[in-house]
Amino acid sequence: MRLCMRALMILIGLVIIAVGWVVWQPLGLPLWQIGSIGLFNILLGVITPKAPGVTVQSNALGPVKLSVDKVVVRGTVYQLVFLDARLVMKKLTSRTITYGAWIAFAVLGGVVGGFTGFSLEEFLAQWKRSRIRRQNTLTTSSSGDLEIRYEIMRQVWLTGTSLNMVAGSRTLIMSFPWGYAREIAPRLREVIPAKCWVGGTVPRLSGSS
Repeated sequence: MRLCMRALMILIGLVIIAVGWVVWQPLGLPLWQIGSIGLFNILLGVITPKAPGVTVQSNALGPVKLSVDKVVVRGTVYQLVFLDARLVMKKLTSRTITYGAWIAFAVLGGVVGGFTGFSLEEFLAQWKRSRIRRQNTLTTSSSGDLEIRYEIMRQVWLTGTSLNMVAGSRTLIMSFPWGYAREIAPRLREVIPAKCWVGGTVPRLSGSS
């Protein structure tokens, strides 16, 4: 079972405050500094909506067949949207922002402060998902997004932590949280044509139907 990211963000904040109390205070360092970082993480955890995870549309006539809330491709975080004839990859945020925040907060709060970068990444990703929903642009491509038609996909294969494919001149490795593979495998068998898959068939992962 995946740990709720919101709960993890709050836990990171509490750990940062605890470390500040146990380590920083005896050293005479300003407790308010690391305490503020901890409270910032807690605030992000409170205001960030729950991530949708994997969404399978029950309406066969609807345009969206399958949606995956988060994959990472070469340092960029995307939301995957599988339609009848194409895959739309909606850009959510970049790991550059995460690493930048990691460095900035690490300077202020050491290693524990650096974890704030991951909390900020999740908040920004969910903020972008909400914006996409409000603007009703889930099925369209805009700046930073990628769109791949199934007809150019080849050598597609699924592992426990990634969906991989060669599409035209691109080789894409889409890494997602552990446990997503079993959820998406049954639907991928229906959405992506069998000829695209390595060996002409979608592997049946253990636990998938």
